[in-house]
Amino acid sequence: MLREPNDRERTRRAVEQIAGMFERFLQILFVIVAVAIFSGGVFIMLTMDAASRSAGGRFYVAVAVLVLLGAVDTQVGRLVRRRTPLSLIESAEYRRYRIRSVLLMGLSALVLVVFALLCPY
Repeated sequence: MLREPNDRERTRRAVEQIAGMFERFLQILFVIVAVAIFSGGVFIMLTMDAASRSAGGRFYVAVAVLVLLGAVDTQVGRLVRRRTPLSLIESAEYRRYRIRSVLLMGLSALVLVVFALLCPY
């Protein structure tokens, strides 16, 4: 005995589909913003004049880039955590995201600080 879905169920499915598309759009946007922040910081470090470099300007740019990347990471984390019902328990997806997030932020910090301190330009 099959029953056709009622209007509420169709509306719910449509809203879930739109929410999924919007979520994918936001994920792509956050990736683009993170890459732009990282590459913009490296570009600023490369084009910095000698006086700013000697005053530790590259290090300050690296710290600012890490703070901005942390802000983007926070928003992505909220987007991933949003899928967890009632947010009482961390889902496996959220734990995988946190592991990747920590690894990528650590790698970014390492690259930026090493670049800021050791780049000869």
